[in-house]
Amino acid sequence: MPFTSLPDERSYFIPIIALSILPTVQFFKMFMLSLEEEVQMDYVVFARAKGMPFIKILPFHVYRNTLMSIFYQSKSILWMMLSNLLVLEYILNMNGFTSFIFTYLSPELFVVGLIMLLLPTYL
Repeated sequence: MPFTSLPDERSYFIPIIALSILPTVQFFKMFMLSLEEEVQMDYVVFARAKGMPFIKILPFHVYRNTLMSIFYQSKSILWMMLSNLLVLEYILNMNGFTSFIFTYLSPELFVVGLIMLLLPTYL
């Protein structure tokens, strides 16, 4: 049974969910590891020792530094999503971006496709 399409229209629910699960899990895991590492830093321990409530330390100091480290790791999450996209297009027999690039093997199309895909993320 082809579950990627319905009789009249295409189904996008399964590919979107399948493509978003792994990056979400990796993002959450990286965020929690960065958060645990940041909470054990000296400035957080010093602020807690001075009597500053943890609820004030968390958003102004810990989250800010944690989000910066997650931002630096976002490129690896993007590459993982692209590799998952290639596998999903093959498994679900969908015509998507990567199958389009591999079908038309012109160097100009490949370069333009990668520029359109990667340039916004690196800016």
